[in-house]
Amino acid sequence: MIYRAVSWTLMTGVLLVTLVFCSPVVPRETISGDSVFQVSTLQALFKGVYDGDFSYEEVMKHGDFGLGTFNALDGEMVAVEGIFYRVDYYGNANAVDPSRKTPFVTVKHFKPDMVLEIRDSLDYKEFKTRLDSWLKTKNKIYAIKVHGTFKSIKARSVPRLKKPYPPIEKVIKDQSIINFADVKGTLVGFRMPAFMNNINQPGYHFHFITDDRQKGGHALDFIIENALVEIDEARDFRLIIPGTKDFQEADFYAE
Repeated sequence: MIYRAVSWTLMTGVLLVTLVFCSPVVPRETISGDSVFQVSTLQALFKGVYDGDFSYEEVMKHGDFGLGTFNALDGEMVAVEGIFYRVDYYGNANAVDPSRKTPFVTVKHFKPDMVLEIRDSLDYKEFKTRLDSWLKTKNKIYAIKVHGTFKSIKARSVPRLKKPYPPIEKVIKDQSIINFADVKGTLVGFRMPAFMNNINQPGYHFHFITDDRQKGGHALDFIIENALVEIDEARDFRLIIPGTKDFQEADFYAE
């Protein structure tokens, strides 16, 4: 038997929706500290909602690991080992100003349940297949940290946008591509189940940052040669619904 609990809390002007999926044999007090915390939805980004009202100062209270973006889609965010970085259009990484706000971010306090090694060379497709073989089920949320050596990695970032904001298809066409070769770094990401479609990206989603924390981006493709893989299974998911006018007026029913 599976219990589902949903609660709503008004938090700093936005609605906090908590979804809990748990077995009756797991005490609830062990779940609250193992949450994925997310601001807004991926569908909202696809609808052009590129500004949010939740600051990174608040986000940092809910996780030390994760990925996201910034208002006006001004770069890619990657958080690892408690430090949040913004990767700009040119692939340069700098510490995030906590006062900056986000239209979409997903974070977690990272506590690995599995630690595994990759000792051979894998491309991105092979890498995802290997990870799938390690996971107990595809119907749970996993935070995944991968530190290793990359023979090559292709990443992207996007420019800061100006209003009136263009559709996401135009934004992707204007993205910058950053290529790395023979580099050590960390992939930070999540594997989301299919039922999270429109809330987050089903399957794998990774951002990348180099060991010197100077470069990075949204990972598009790579060949990884040796790596340590840490997997953290989440027990619940918490969603912030923005209070912005753009979000409230977005047409989520239109195809």
